[in-house]
Amino acid sequence: MCSNDIYQKRWFSLLENQSVDYEIKQFLYDHLRLFYAESHRAYHTFEHIKVCLTHLDNVSNKLENAFEVELALWFHDVIYDPSSKTNEFDSAVYASEQLQKLNLSTQSIDRIHNFILITQHPSNPQSNDAKILVDIDLSILGADKASFAEYERNIHKEYHWVDASLYRIERKKLLQNFLEQSRIYQTDYFYELSEQQARDNLENINT
Repeated sequence: MCSNDIYQKRWFSLLENQSVDYEIKQFLYDHLRLFYAESHRAYHTFEHIKVCLTHLDNVSNKLENAFEVELALWFHDVIYDPSSKTNEFDSAVYASEQLQKLNLSTQSIDRIHNFILITQHPSNPQSNDAKILVDIDLSILGADKASFAEYERNIHKEYHWVDASLYRIERKKLLQNFLEQSRIYQTDYFYELSEQQARDNLENINT
């Protein structure tokens, strides 16, 4: 990776207290970037991770364990196959295997594993950190209209192999599930920031 890659620098800063070789940290970063650059991805790319990290920075003071939440965000979509129903599980397993190389405690790895699992929607996060994590992952639903429209186009690209009529039916069904929830966003911060915009975006899809 080039020396002016700010996300590489962020990755090394995140892991500065982990007493493992530079090469291991670099290996993990390089492989994350390779996964997120896979050709079948249009939305679940490193751009999504960048957006998540920006939101994380805005709420880091509200987290009990920002280190573990950030690692979960880095890894939460690392395994992504649009035809699979086990992406979150597979990403959690991959993360658990790779994080052992950083000599994290078993308890820490287990928490990160569970954070990743809870990004499968719908979910019912219990802890404050888990709620923030899920809200960050869903932040695109409450983005401005142009960004939300681009998100919808990119998701459709990832499912290009699905019959168009079937895709529209299933996509509307999924998004309707969010509308039927009493709250899309679990935390007050994201609720106040994005709830109404998310509902407007989703309503427009369903009309």
